[in-house]
Amino acid sequence: MPDPVEGKELPTGETFVRGDTFDTNSPRRVAYQKCKQFLPATWPIKLDPKEVARSRAYVQCMRKRGIPEPVADENDVVQEPTDGRLYRVPGYEAGVAACRYLVDDPANNDPANK
Repeated sequence: MPDPVEGKELPTGETFVRGDTFDTNSPRRVAYQKCKQFLPATWPIKLDPKEVARSRAYVQCMRKRGIPEPVADENDVVQEPTDGRLYRVPGYEAGVAACRYLVDDPANNDPANK
């Protein structure tokens, strides 16, 4: 696994990268399982200010639904949970379905995504 770079996404065994498989026995996933107890609870990721502005309504929508979506600070840094717990919060998928139209993403032009 590559060394982490503060401000960039933290590579973990739960992070899907091009060419990766969902094989739980892949070297990346095995290494992750052996070492995940050493991860910090959160990891700082520096976002583009335009991305922060673009996603503000989405983050607020998710938070109104009880989903603890990370909020960027005044330096456009979010503290992402490193253990994937955010994606396992009850109601997360429903929140995404309800809020995703607020993110200016070409995939959301599909009426099925509204």
